[in-house]
Amino acid sequence: MKFNDLYINEELIKALESKNIDSPTDIQKKAIPEILDGKSVIALSETGTGKTFAYLLPLFQKIDFSVINNQVIILAPTHELAIQIQKQALFLTEKSGIPVKTMLAIGGVNIDRQKEKLKKKPQIIVGSPGRILELVKAKKIKTHTVKSIVVDEADILLTTESHSIIKAIIDSTMRDRQLLFFSASFSKNALIEIKKLSDDVIKVTSGDENSTGNVNSGNVNSDIEHIYFTTGDPRDKFKLLRKVIHALDVERAIIFINKNEDAMEIASRLKHHNIDAIDIHGLNRKQERELAFKSFNSGKTKFLIASDIAARGLDIKKVSHIINYDIPKTGREYLHRVGRTGRAGEHGTAVSIISRTDKKFINKIQAELKIDITLKNLKEGEVIESENKK
Repeated sequence: MKFNDLYINEELIKALESKNIDSPTDIQKKAIPEILDGKSVIALSETGTGKTFAYLLPLFQKIDFSVINNQVIILAPTHELAIQIQKQALFLTEKSGIPVKTMLAIGGVNIDRQKEKLKKKPQIIVGSPGRILELVKAKKIKTHTVKSIVVDEADILLTTESHSIIKAIIDSTMRDRQLLFFSASFSKNALIEIKKLSDDVIKVTSGDENSTGNVNSGNVNSDIEHIYFTTGDPRDKFKLLRKVIHALDVERAIIFINKNEDAMEIASRLKHHNIDAIDIHGLNRKQERELAFKSFNSGKTKFLIASDIAARGLDIKKVSHIINYDIPKTGREYLHRVGRTGRAGEHGTAVSIISRTDKKFINKIQAELKIDITLKNLKEGEVIESENKK
């Protein structure tokens, strides 16, 4: 199947070809027709499967140039993800020649400048929920002309304090608007909230839906190898982390932690041992996050220490390993993390560093996602199969 089979116009297809994209991904095949048809959609697909273009392409095509006002709002949980979505939208405008005006509206930026930009009537506004709502309340975003709202990384936005903000933004628009919820997984609570927001929404899932069990799990990339190492004493985890990094000859990795303050400590300790590392977490200022992301994305730094929220939605290429320094407590969280490796057909490795008391979470994740996470050992600096398979 090609993009013209999905009734995407030639200008947009040419833009994609300039990026060597000539065939739609599975989620694009399933979501684009429904979005073009005006339906509200829940779209479930793992990280790196083209979800952004799955909604941007049909929304670009649906822009009504006879209406000189705001028509699409795209909401993202982090500034970094909002910036990436905006870049993709600008790419489509530049390469297709379709004169869609887009605007970025995130916190930490002078709001008066954003109000000035809104006077140019951008058709698509991408931003963080808090700042978008602030501009809606100030009557600077004209929500009566908004026809589509995208909630990217919907699973997190609908199960955190952002939920009430999302609801307020949606409630400010006309009842016939289209709602699009995209994520790599959906918890039961998120699905309940979506049903409250829209009683007429369809689900599309990439891959074989039966292989995932249900919409709560999401697909597990078969190009990822899942392994774990154990230590008896939690205080020895850092020493084990260093040994694993050297034994696996890790080229480029994101190391996940559960607490913000641990990110700074681990990055500092790795640098002390001459291992290039930088941290990105919820306590960083915006400029610090941008510098950390730029350093890692450019390849200057090999290891990014990140919390789940800070890394959510980051589009980073060529990540050879995901390392769970702190094991996530659910399969859904594990899925979000490991989806950042093994992309575009490349092999990836997901490594978990656990103390023996964390073994129950490994068992839980295996059961939820129906995957095998193999126990490995280290011997004289080499990775070996464990004699104890349990």
